Amino acid sequence: MTLISPIALDMGAKYTGVYLTQYQAGESLELAVKSGSVVMHTDNIQYSQAERTARRHQTRASKRRKMAKRLLWLILEKHYQLPQSSLTKLQVDAINSLLKRRGFTYLSEDVDEALLAQTASNPFAEYFIASIPLNTNLFEVFQSITATVESAKIFKNIPEFKLTKADFKKSLDGDYKEDKVTLSEAFDAFKNAIDTFIKAEQDGHKIRGKYLENIRQDLLFHPDYLFLRDF
Repeated sequence: MTLISPIALDMGAKYTGVYLTQYQAGESLELAVKSGSVVMHTDNIQYSQAERTARRHQTRASKRRKMAKRLLWLILEKHYQLPQSSLTKLQVDAINSLLKRRGFTYLSEDVDEALLAQTASNPFAEYFIASIPLNTNLFEVFQSITATVESAKIFKNIPEFKLTKADFKKSLDGDYKEDKVTLSEAFDAFKNAIDTFIKAEQDGHKIRGKYLENIRQDLLFHPDYLFLRDF
């Protein structure tokens, strides 16, 4: 008799989930023995994923730019018969510069969307700012608040916005007492997201559409790209 025993592990920041099954080879999966458990660690728990998130965003941004350049050169070579080897160094640098940051910022690289999306809004409506809607998540709240720069600034000027992470953590009680660490991390990420959005606007950073329009204007009028206008 051959037994098959698949095991699935979910290594979370707070808990570890284990799901096990066992069945005979050729047997219907409906007849398999199934069991699951959540391992709750009480010591040395790493709740904050801020450092890991920052590294992931940095790596993702770097890969995105490299892959975008590879795709651009592939299109130029295969569709326009313009291989990189046929151009001068100045021409190659000019094309590569089209996909550099060019003074623009993508907010998704600086906002921990995953943490906000998995955090319920209720404790923040109760212990932070009462106008935060209930029964949703912090990312939905963030998107609503940052619909315009003016609405974000109005929200930031609410006196309660000055509440510190430490004070928010201390204030949590009742049903939220056991989740003080995770909720305080989300509180910090939420405030930072609002600040990042406002700062990006004040510093002149543009949305992706403006970024692309800036590139288009360079291709049409900048002398460095005169050699491309015949293609």
